[in-house]
Amino acid sequence: MAFIYFDESIHTAEGFILGAFVFFDEDPSAGVDACLADAGLTPGVDEFKSSSRMDVNHAQSQARDGLVGVADACRVALVVMPASRRKELGLEALIALDKALSANQLSGAPHDVFFDEGIVGDRTQFFDEARRLGIDKRCKLHIDQDSVEVRGLQVADPAAHYYATMLRGRLGTVTKQIQVENAGYDGVDLDLSFYLWACLRGRLFATRPVDSASGDINFTVDVISMGGLHVADDCSHEVREAALVRFGTDYLGCIH
Repeated sequence: MAFIYFDESIHTAEGFILGAFVFFDEDPSAGVDACLADAGLTPGVDEFKSSSRMDVNHAQSQARDGLVGVADACRVALVVMPASRRKELGLEALIALDKALSANQLSGAPHDVFFDEGIVGDRTQFFDEARRLGIDKRCKLHIDQDSVEVRGLQVADPAAHYYATMLRGRLGTVTKQIQVENAGYDGVDLDLSFYLWACLRGRLFATRPVDSASGDINFTVDVISMGGLHVADDCSHEVREAALVRFGTDYLGCIH
């Protein structure tokens, strides 16, 4: 049984929505609560939100850093779709979920899947689509969930934000430079989207880096075939190509 959480990051100017499923083998609530408490926040009352101003809110930035550690235990599946179809995000997310479940043999015991508030538009249409895909037999679907109460959504929130930042970097709309210490790049200005990719690339569902038969190591792995990325058919050419280049395959070798 898996615990799965979904949130989104909407970028109207670039014309896309990126949604992120985070998959945990165990309920991450205790880890999230510890991060919030360490940052001086009260679990069940306060929450982490990636939309907060981190430069003026130390508690939020500290919670964010802690949640990155909690996310080390998860795997991620992404969905990219046009911003103009925001009301249909829940339906496109179900297609992505079906791909990830099927490709990773996660079709056993019912999994709990939690969608943040505002993801699902037409409730009837959403559950009809879940039945059509057979997801209702593999998952318990919980929609319009409060991220204060459902702690795992506070991991899906920054995941969606960070992967969307990577995609925006590929599109050329995020050009922020940062300096990172103790990461093999000391004293060098790094592109933010590259730094995020370097840190988070290994969490996407992807083919195994080691061939089980030959033992050969393949540093470039396929993400799409394992349900780590779903791009809606009606995405613009520019967004589709950027998503495929950024996420369609993953390089797991050293990049220092």
